[in-house]
Amino acid sequence: MGVSVETKGGKRSLDAELNLVPFIDLLSSCIAFLLMTAVWTSMYRMDATNKNSGTSGTAEKPDSKPLDRLVLVVDPRGYTVIAGKEKYLIPKKGESYDIAELDKKLKQVKGYYPDRLDMNVAVASGVLFADITAAMDTSIGQGFTDVSLTDATGVI
Repeated sequence: MGVSVETKGGKRSLDAELNLVPFIDLLSSCIAFLLMTAVWTSMYRMDATNKNSGTSGTAEKPDSKPLDRLVLVVDPRGYTVIAGKEKYLIPKKGESYDIAELDKKLKQVKGYYPDRLDMNVAVASGVLFADITAAMDTSIGQGFTDVSLTDATGVI
């Protein structure tokens, strides 16, 4: 209850009563929502680094095959795996990307270069985010744990 002071001359009282209970309820529900979403964002996080397309993440042994770059290009036509001077094209199957064929090809490339952990995923414009993450997940699944994400301009 507010305190009212009588005024002279018949003026209205300037005291107002403010109900704080709805504001406290709203604040407590917002805090609970923010706590729950903070847990979800930390659980479903993918580590990706941004590197230039010409750099390599690991040092190469002198007796191994020289491999200057290992790139997975994702464009609207499909995938292109670039391992050194070799290019492997994986076209789309209809409207969807061929993840199974990409998995086989990355397994083959990993067999050729078992010490390599870096994979540069170069993305062209017009590619959906779900298709980018599927390519990155496939790369990580084949043992390329140092995944970097770049633009595909000038890669091919």
